[in-house]
Amino acid sequence: MDAAKNKIEWTNKALKQMLKLPAPASREVLAKVKTLSAWPEVSGVIKLVNGPEYRLRVGRYRVIFNVYPGEKVTVLQIEEVLKRNERTYS
Repeated sequence: MDAAKNKIEWTNKALKQMLKLPAPASREVLAKVKTLSAWPEVSGVIKLVNGPEYRLRVGRYRVIFNVYPGEKVTVLQIEEVLKRNERTYS
C-alpha cells in the first residue's frame, strides 16, 4: 500500500482531548500519529478485541483510531486520545 495514499482525519472529540494534554505529550502524540501515514507498516499498533478500532501506544497515552480503506485513499480517523488507566478501553 502506498503511504502517500493514506489520509489522517481527526474527530472533534479527539481534537478537544489533544488540547487538554500537556504540551510535551501533545507533541509526542502528534509525531507518532504522523507515522500512521505509513499504514500498515507502523509499530505500536494493535487491533482492539471488542470492536473495529485500532490502538496506537504513545507513552502513557493511547490513540484510538479506525481505518477506512478505499480504492484510492485509505482514511485513518483518529477517534480518541486517552491517558492510559483502568477505564481506557471500557
